[in-house]
This record gives sequence, structure tokens and C-alpha cells, in this order.
Amino acid sequence: MYLVNGVTGVREMSGPFDASEFRSKLATEKRDTPHLFLASPIVDGSPPRNPDQIVVKNAEEARYVVQAQKRAGADFIKVMDRLSRDEYFAIIDEAKRQDITVVGHVPFAISAWEASASGQKSIEHVHAVPLACSTREAELRARLVATRENSWKLWNPIYMEAYESYSDAKCQQLFAEFRRNGTWSVPTLIVYRSTAMSSDPQFRNDDRLRYFGGQMRGHALKKRCDGTSKLRPLGLCHRTRIAESAEMDGRSSLPCRSVSKSLASEAAQC
Repeated sequence: MYLVNGVTGVREMSGPFDASEFRSKLATEKRDTPHLFLASPIVDGSPPRNPDQIVVKNAEEARYVVQAQKRAGADFIKVMDRLSRDEYFAIIDEAKRQDITVVGHVPFAISAWEASASGQKSIEHVHAVPLACSTREAELRARLVATRENSWKLWNPIYMEAYESYSDAKCQQLFAEFRRNGTWSVPTLIVYRSTAMSSDPQFRNDDRLRYFGGQMRGHALKKRCDGTSKLRPLGLCHRTRIAESAEMDGRSSLPCRSVSKSLASEAAQC
């Protein structure tokens, strides 16, 4: 479906444990695929978001994961929410030593300002941006760190308070830092568009849903909260000319034809 719809390059953001082995197997099967840029498996702290993630418990383990994934052929290291400050900065430092890029979420214990300054190449979704643009940033981030259960029921109220305390001036400063540091923003607008439209009959009857089956179809059709509040800082991001990447999340967005809905045109409307 990717190639049919003109998508010739894809970032896989939760990669295999051995990227080199995966590529070799794919080559023997002689499949026509887009060019794949493979992340490491997701690297997280404790408690991890998903059981199939690599969990590190200290800076030494964090450095070892970077070394091992570099040897295994990963194109970049994917970081997640629960990494501690020591673990995160060990990953950043070792990645520079190994000449491999770090991308992913901004851990709760780290600010978007710090992630950009440290050299994280891309920030996925938009979770860290409203916190960094909030006048209550330190307070709200501390509350996220204090949550020990991985639940959006706990996190969403905190993020909503961040949107309610949004500062346009702080966001302008943040995006100036992104530009200065070459930080890419990957807001996955297609995901949030799906979330915002999950109750819209036009979306629920979309012809592309036929490509989903079973659990994936149920997830795509699940009615969720309005996602439009996430779009406000993204219009400023686009107008500030931050490097942006159009990206889907396969669990919650329609298949790859969705990429044709330009990220730039959606952000510009915010």
C-alpha cells in the first residue's frame, strides 16, 4: 500500500531487536517495500509503557543498549517516557560516541528545551510541546514524573492544564530553539485528526477502513476525546518554519493514503 500511494520511504519507530537480520530476511523474500529506516526497539525506563520495550535501570544499561543496537544495525535509537535523567543523558552521550541519532518521545523527567539542546533529532507527537509552552511547565512536568501508572486517564488532565496555561511567547522561544538546534517536530497530525473525527460519520464510513481488520479496526473506530486542542501550538510551529515530518501512527490512523493530507496545510489552518 505504501508504494502504490507514492510513499517510498518509511521510518519504523519500534524496530526489531536485530535490524541487520530483519533486512536480510526481507531481502530473501524479495518483497517490494519502501526504503525502511529502522529504529531500535523502544528504550524506556520503569515502569515501561509496553512489555516488548527494552527497559533500562541505570545509565550503564542505557549506554550498553546504544552500543548493542548500533552493532545490530539500527538507524537510530527510539526513547520513551519513563527514562530517568541519568538514563536519558547517558543515551544521548553514548549515541554521539557511536554516531547514531536519537529520536522519540521526550521523557517526563526531561523538558523539550533540554531534549532539543542535547541533540535529540526529532520529537514525536506533540506531548512535550504544550508542557514546554506552559506558564506552569515545571509544576506540570513534576506531576507527570510522579505518576507511577502508565495511564492516559492520569496524564490527560495534566496535559489539558498545560494547554489551558499556554503561552504564545514561550512557544515562540521554544521553536526558535528548535530551529537553532535542528530539531524536527513530528506532530502526527493524522493521528490527532483521526482522534478529533472519531465520532464523525464521514470518518467512520471512510472507504479506507476496509484495510483494517480485527483489533486494528476496533481501535480505529473507537470514539475518543476531541484532539483539536493539540493543534494550536502546531500552527505556530509551522509559521516559525520548524522542520516537520508527516508521520502516521499505524495503530490509530487510516492507511498510508492519509499522508497525502499535507501536514503543512493542516498546521497552517490552526
